[in-house]
Amino acid sequence: MHFTDISVYRALGIQQGDEFEFSGISSGVNLICGPNGSGKSTTALIIQELLWPGRTGLERPSANGKFTIDNTRWS
Repeated sequence: MHFTDISVYRALGIQQGDEFEFSGISSGVNLICGPNGSGKSTTALIIQELLWPGRTGLERPSANGKFTIDNTRWS
């Protein structure tokens, strides 16, 4: 499985107007860096939420992910 795009609309610390997106994610190792409070941990929780919905403890997250498995695209 390889995530290609992740959009975050609502999650811990992310409100309407603060949405963000990662696009063109590499199939290798990806590094997410930034200052405190910039969303690094929230991004990790969103990826976990996309893989295992309802198990992160996030309250009403809203996100979308696109990924490929064996060259088949899913969203």
